[in-house]
Amino acid sequence: MDAEYLKQTVGPCLVQCLAEVCMKKPVDPIEYIALWLKKHNQNVLYDKQVEEEAKELERQRADYERLQELLEIKRKEQERFAKEEAEIRKAKKEAEAAKAAAAAAAKEAAAAEASTRAAEEAREQEENEDEQERETSGMGVLEEEEEEEVAQNANELEKTEETEEDGD
Repeated sequence: MDAEYLKQTVGPCLVQCLAEVCMKKPVDPIEYIALWLKKHNQNVLYDKQVEEEAKELERQRADYERLQELLEIKRKEQERFAKEEAEIRKAKKEAEAAKAAAAAAAKEAAAAEASTRAAEEAREQEENEDEQERETSGMGVLEEEEEEEVAQNANELEKTEETEEDGD
């Protein structure tokens, strides 16, 4: 069992260390092995730290990409909202313009109707005045004829009176 434990824990690093000692052939191989094993522990810790940092960096990168996606979604939503607002404002302006145009048309129609009514009233008044004038002038003709008749009768009466006076 102890051999199995050493094989699993120390075996892989010792194999690397001894292979390096064989290649480099240092002057003091024991010291080289000791320093290599010490440095190996630091390297293992450093590799773990680098791996953890890489994972953290990847997580941050994923978070950043998700944040960018959310910001893009938010920007699109804001653009859509601004567009909808602009359309609503445009529709309101068009409705107000249509309302104003309808009011102006109604006002113009009322003015035209009032003008037509005034023209009809003026025409009726003129017709009434003409009719009254005709009635008055017809009476005037009759009155003039009566006055002429009265004048003739008066002249005849005077002549008759003169003749009677002359005959007396």
